[in-house]
Amino acid sequence: MKVDWYGDRIKAKLVRSSVQGVNRTMAQAVGQSKAQHPWQNRTTTLEKGIRIVKSAVYNSAVVSGMWGVANVLYGKYLEASDKWTWLRPAALVTYPRLKANIKEAYRA
Repeated sequence: MKVDWYGDRIKAKLVRSSVQGVNRTMAQAVGQSKAQHPWQNRTTTLEKGIRIVKSAVYNSAVVSGMWGVANVLYGKYLEASDKWTWLRPAALVTYPRLKANIKEAYRA
């Protein structure tokens, strides 16, 4: 009796789907944070700075990426205040979608 082993193919597909799911979730968080920030956008510097800083990658059995604001120093001050925070609320809305985003990528 011969057994066909597809473990390597399945693992590769899971990794690809996980990377796509994390990237999609980060993109949703970026969109949410740009659309729902509590501060008035005057210079456009901060809003334009909200982006995926590092796309998702698979490294040592972990898929991770980074999104937020890069190179806009006063963004850190605003995010640290209870009144002006906007990145964390966007994450709270979008991170629960991660599982569904990975499943959708796997089905494609």
